[in-house]
Amino acid sequence: MASGPRSRPPELPNFEYEAGLGAGGFADVFLYRQLRPSRQVAVKVLRTDRLDAEAQQAFDAEADLMARVSTHPYIVTIFGADMAPDGRPFLVMEYYPKPHYGRRCREQQLSVQEVLRVGVRIASAVETAHRAGILHRDIKPANILVNEYDRPGLTDFGIAGALGAAGAAQAQGATIAYGAPEVIVDGGSGDERTDVYSLGATLYALLTGSAPFEVRGGDNNAHALLQRTLRGSFPPIARDDVPRSLALLLEHAMARDPASRPPSAASLARSLQGIEQELRFAPTDLELAGAEPLARKPVEEEDDDATRARRVQVVEQRDGRTPLIASVPAPSQLGASPADVRVDPLPMPEAPAALDTVARPARVAQPESVPDGPSQASPPRRMAVGLAAVAAGVVLVVIVAVVFVARGSSSSSSTTTTTTVDVGALVIPDAPAIPAHVTVSVADGVATVTWDTSAAQTGDAYQVTRTDGAHADDGVHEVASPPFLLSGIAPGERVCVRVAATRGSRVSDDSPEACGG
Repeated sequence: MASGPRSRPPELPNFEYEAGLGAGGFADVFLYRQLRPSRQVAVKVLRTDRLDAEAQQAFDAEADLMARVSTHPYIVTIFGADMAPDGRPFLVMEYYPKPHYGRRCREQQLSVQEVLRVGVRIASAVETAHRAGILHRDIKPANILVNEYDRPGLTDFGIAGALGAAGAAQAQGATIAYGAPEVIVDGGSGDERTDVYSLGATLYALLTGSAPFEVRGGDNNAHALLQRTLRGSFPPIARDDVPRSLALLLEHAMARDPASRPPSAASLARSLQGIEQELRFAPTDLELAGAEPLARKPVEEEDDDATRARRVQVVEQRDGRTPLIASVPAPSQLGASPADVRVDPLPMPEAPAALDTVARPARVAQPESVPDGPSQASPPRRMAVGLAAVAAGVVLVVIVAVVFVARGSSSSSSTTTTTTVDVGALVIPDAPAIPAHVTVSVADGVATVTWDTSAAQTGDAYQVTRTDGAHADDGVHEVASPPFLLSGIAPGERVCVRVAATRGSRVSDDSPEACGG
């Protein structure tokens, strides 16, 4: 959650209020203690008690969507949904007490092993939602919570919807910094590859501490982020411990063309598992209903569509252009006849007209060490080793052949289509006026912030930033209109804020600081 609550916690039967947890676009989240059974829970409360039919339907849909998938170990569990006595709808959810990954990646450098593990786990949650017919549409680090056992949980299905549903309204609320270009620009609902893009951007942020298109200390308003997203101009990951294979996989996941991304969250997860193998990390299970966990499944019993990891191989182009990525068959295929060995490629970017090919693995794990023993292997062992070497050679030849076929078809019969997006042609609204006459008053532990809206236009919104003392880093609070409320103000505590107006992708300068209390 990005900021503190903006409304008062409701009085709920069988629940005792304990603290505020955060706020989203249209709701606040509070920590309550449920009395029977006794446990801490997170309660998400809408900020309005006057829901029209569409808003009520959206609230009910979120509850139903989360209930359909919340039995997954990496999706936040929903315990119930109801209406507060004051008329505000609320959801009762599992409480995750540790800092979410949005905060974790900003405050410390996460290890490559942790990022890979989180990536596989959240990908399994996303794949589960997709198989249930649900798109998340707002995957980002702040929506990956952490429980007391350091297990992640995907939350905030508030703008999720059914697969195949159309309409820009269903994409409203997606975070620009992590949103796929086809949703941010065209306002469409997207498909599974839209969530794959956001998951790739999320893993990039976990490795670097910031979203792919954010510039630390630079201009990060909505319009600037949109321009960088359309250009695909995110900086490379400047970490020596991040393998080339992982950097290329994330670049692949964040391809501007959806057809060039991994086709599913499960496909992305299997590639992450392959990199775990490459780096000799303990494997992370891809947890899907009906699938046997990877770590406990014998290699000889694996099948192509289960949760097996496939080691990533990279075929790079010397001209520095987007690499082609393919996966090597699992060990169970080694020893098969050449006719049975197949390369299972991930979706590849369109081959350029002239391709100078060099086929080589990015990093291939070395053979397992052989225990001390006789210097000569027994005849069956020599035969197995020989078959494995032959099959490995066949795989490399097939990969090179695929690349050369791509080159030949590109230069002879295929055509290349280039789509150019003219950023200057996008409709950019006029910048809104700076909010005037901002006032802050504190009474009964609640700070009330008001300002003049006479210069506002239909659809304008506001951003309120607290600037005093220890609360200066609390983040930006987004609000549709004044007043803005901050609860939990201590006696004698001074509250200072600045207010900016937003209009579409434009943001005004901040108002002068106003204080009260």
